[in-house]
Amino acid sequence: MKTQAESSRMRLHGGAVCCTILLTQLSSAVMADLRAVPGLNGVQTATADAVQTICPQMATLNGSGELSSTQQALFFRCRELVQTSNELQRSGASEFSLGLSEEGLAEALQRVAPEETEIMGAGVTDTSHDQLTNLASRMQALRTGLAINSTSGLAWNFESGSGGAAGDEHYSRLGVFINGIYGTGDRDGSAEENGFDYDAYGLTAGLDYALSDALILGLALGYSQSEADIENRSGSFDTDGNSLSLYATYQLEKIYLEASLTYGLYDYEGDRNIVYGGTPDAAAVSQSVSGDTEGDQFAYSLALGFNEAIDRLGLHVFGRVQGIDADIDAYDESGSELAMRVADQSVESLQLIAGGQLSYTIDQSYGALLPYIGVAFHFETEDDARDVTAQYLFDPTNTAFTFSTEEGDSSFSILSLGASVVLAQGRQLFINVDTVLGMEDVTSNTVTAGARFEL
Repeated sequence: MKTQAESSRMRLHGGAVCCTILLTQLSSAVMADLRAVPGLNGVQTATADAVQTICPQMATLNGSGELSSTQQALFFRCRELVQTSNELQRSGASEFSLGLSEEGLAEALQRVAPEETEIMGAGVTDTSHDQLTNLASRMQALRTGLAINSTSGLAWNFESGSGGAAGDEHYSRLGVFINGIYGTGDRDGSAEENGFDYDAYGLTAGLDYALSDALILGLALGYSQSEADIENRSGSFDTDGNSLSLYATYQLEKIYLEASLTYGLYDYEGDRNIVYGGTPDAAAVSQSVSGDTEGDQFAYSLALGFNEAIDRLGLHVFGRVQGIDADIDAYDESGSELAMRVADQSVESLQLIAGGQLSYTIDQSYGALLPYIGVAFHFETEDDARDVTAQYLFDPTNTAFTFSTEEGDSSFSILSLGASVVLAQGRQLFINVDTVLGMEDVTSNTVTAGARFEL
């Protein structure tokens, strides 16, 4: 027979088991499936899947006292989301619900995902293409002697087949150039990603030497900076980078071949504002996270072109292949229990470009004024949707989730307008304005100014 003490211990143990089972049942009851919320996009679905996986496990760990204070705060955030879903699906009040509509809950899921990191990839391709086109401008100037530089890589020759400097016995074989660039634009938001406004600045300077009348080799240094502000005060991202380039151009009569190789190192810094629930003046959750990382990139360009002149009218046509292969290092955010650990990313772009330019020479007392108009057609072949993998930094289960960015535009064009002033002794000043056409939900304008000298 059992003693009274043994019977008491059995009753206590049985009660603990019952309480544990009840706690598990209650935890399951409040964990409605976030993935069942109607109308979720890809980013929101991936986030919902991660939260739905994490939260029940964290509820168990929280009940046993195994969570740190920051991990517990993360659990409270995910519990709010799943109980909001529970309230919507079961039409009954839940203690920790945020009281959101289905649209509001979808927006909250968007806010707790790091989809803004896509802007880093956009900054990579934009800054690299700026450096490549600046180099293309310089090489055209070298071939023609009197030429227009433009960020589209377009130029012209008004000397009938002589090749400018190559046709001048007194030209210097050593030359320098410096180009400054400023760009501004915006991308509208979509169902998957927030829109943003951006400003970009850059500087390219180089030194080159003519090994012969046909072959010129050069070296250039570049600096780029871009600043993007995400719509609805959702945050901002800054990109700073330095690059080193080698370039060469070879001209035979009116036909030329040019090539460039560029290697760059870049720093990325960003802030995400996580605001959802409540009212605009008193949000249920209002936090900010920040992150910074580094990356490198390799860019290349190969072009074939043709220059022709009829009296004062100049014509230049070309075809170019230019590509970018970039890596962004993994990084950890800080500042909130909702901070993310974002895995490393790869960005690839390969563009086929065809373009042409018309120009006209106007004689002036100081030299020549050279207005022009040009267009370049870009065809992107590799800038597909990228996968971004992340996990909540303070998630004890280490549950990672992946979402895809939107695909880039497969084709667009750049319209160029500008003028160059050609002075004595191989000196030249220029200004150029580029406008991007044919990109969906994107506006972009770039102003470039620069100078070239012979030494």
